[in-house]
Amino acid sequence: GGETNFQLNNVIKTFWFSIIPLIMPVIIFGGILGGVATATEVAVLGVLYAIIVSIFIYKEIKVVDLPKIFVETVLVTGSVMVLLGASAGFTYILATQQIPQMIESLILSVTSNPYVFLVIANFIFIIATALLDGLPALLIFFPIFFPISNQLGIHPLQFTLLAVAANGIGLIMPPIGLLLIVVCGIAKTSLSTVFRTMVPYVAILIVSLLIIMFIPWIILVVPRMIWPHI
Repeated sequence: GGETNFQLNNVIKTFWFSIIPLIMPVIIFGGILGGVATATEVAVLGVLYAIIVSIFIYKEIKVVDLPKIFVETVLVTGSVMVLLGASAGFTYILATQQIPQMIESLILSVTSNPYVFLVIANFIFIIATALLDGLPALLIFFPIFFPISNQLGIHPLQFTLLAVAANGIGLIMPPIGLLLIVVCGIAKTSLSTVFRTMVPYVAILIVSLLIIMFIPWIILVVPRMIWPHI
């Protein structure tokens, strides 16, 4: 009942109407890549642009709605800051107690098989990201695992991509992924509600991670076509 025939005029109108929201990524990426502003400053500009568009062009919100929106934003941001503060404290404990170095010694004492090492390293990346957030996990464990991967003959590009992919999984890993908690706070829903829904998507990401881990030529073939020496 909702189907309509293709009309070029509708395509043109839709494209013209979508230009306004498409300016948002131009502001964000243009500001960062052009060196105009930092990522944080560009985020503020993006929010201001969204507010102006929502109020004066699309008229989806009113000026009187802004106080309520700001309060909800503060509540969500506050919960995130509590999580980040706890992760920062945990990161400090790990660093001062030399836990990463102990993990390195333990892994090398257990195995010299590159595939076993990759499984262990990516498992640690996923759990650490879920507990600490992506950047702290990378800053702590990547400098430790990367030299080991070189010793075991693992391609640097493969290991780096695996670390980033594992970070992406850890951020949304039910029920402790930091990004998942933030999204639930914004959507005003519970973790138990989204847990079952997220499982298939997380499973797909894990399968993709395993493919990159055990079949590295898949991600190396295109770079080697461009730079044969890598």
